[in-house]
Amino acid sequence: MKRTAFTISATVVLTGLILKGLWLGINADIDRKAEEYALLPESQEFPIMAMSWKKWVSHNTPNRNVFGTTSISAKGYPNISHWRPEDFLPDTFFTEQHRDICELDKDVRRDLRSSYRRDNIYELLALAEQGYAEAQSALGAYCNDNEPQTITDSEGERVFLYEDEKPVSVRDALHWARRGAASGNAYAHARLGACMESIDRDRDLLGASLELGPFWLDEAYFWVQSAIEHSLLKEALRSRNELGFSSQSSDVKNNRHDLEYYKWHRLWQLKAGFQASRHFGDTDDFLESSSGASSEYIDHLKKEGSLTPQQINQAEKELGEWLRARPNLWQDIYDNNYVQEYSEAQGLCPGEPGHREAYNFDWLSKKLGRYGVNITVPPDLNAQEPT
Repeated sequence: MKRTAFTISATVVLTGLILKGLWLGINADIDRKAEEYALLPESQEFPIMAMSWKKWVSHNTPNRNVFGTTSISAKGYPNISHWRPEDFLPDTFFTEQHRDICELDKDVRRDLRSSYRRDNIYELLALAEQGYAEAQSALGAYCNDNEPQTITDSEGERVFLYEDEKPVSVRDALHWARRGAASGNAYAHARLGACMESIDRDRDLLGASLELGPFWLDEAYFWVQSAIEHSLLKEALRSRNELGFSSQSSDVKNNRHDLEYYKWHRLWQLKAGFQASRHFGDTDDFLESSSGASSEYIDHLKKEGSLTPQQINQAEKELGEWLRARPNLWQDIYDNNYVQEYSEAQGLCPGEPGHREAYNFDWLSKKLGRYGVNITVPPDLNAQEPT
């Protein structure tokens, strides 16, 4: 059978189309796998395997500079599972006997836990010297040299001290924040991280006197993430976003930035709902407005298409893994009263009237069920015995 030129030409064209289709299919598959990989933690520039602090420093030293945050920007988050407080604090700090905040009056507890009200710097110093970790860590606010230091006059009014009258220097504030962190208290860990972040912002002014090294923000991240692991405190979650390890700007990009934002925002929502029952009732309305601009920002990302269904699915998967790996998280929050907002509940301790009611275990149990997490509901110690 003779093959005509037309037949040969058609065969060549068909073969070419098949090969092109195969090539396009292979390329599409490569692109798809690359997009999927870009969403995984393994895609970040920093290694995700667990290293000791010494190994982490050794591994990253060749690429670090002393000043600025460019050496960490958008490179992802370190795996801190093998880092320990002892890597950063002197042994003498761990021999200090910290006192139980529940010894203090409720109003004092609330002020120390919130760290928002510091009417008398000398009263705060006295409590720190007595060994209350929350007071020691509250002094970390003065790592910001612009933070006002006040006393209370004979009429109960706040009086602002001049610079040369301030009893707590930035160096003093860092010292106290570090002493507080040795207690293991999540408030103290979060505040030490925030203190170090504040000092970093002013490193041009303070760097020489405080000897900031190239791993200053790595240590700050350790304290912030350690606080999150046991408390989900909003101030720690905020600091985590601001440290720069997952930056997103016109100059620096990170494929997981929006995914990380969504994941930690969801965790904050769970925490907010857990303690919402006392003030907001058993509804989801509070969660839609609790984070304000954060919820609006996530909606904006979805509309823009920069937060895709694939990113959300990956974030939800990682969220479930994170929660299942920390079964004691919610009990830690309850036992230590790691409360979000300045309220009466922040002054309470376990066993006191109102403490159990400040947490909505029924709501939380339902929400965690979708992630395969079961929690033990503590008994209400103030419940009336049946007669």
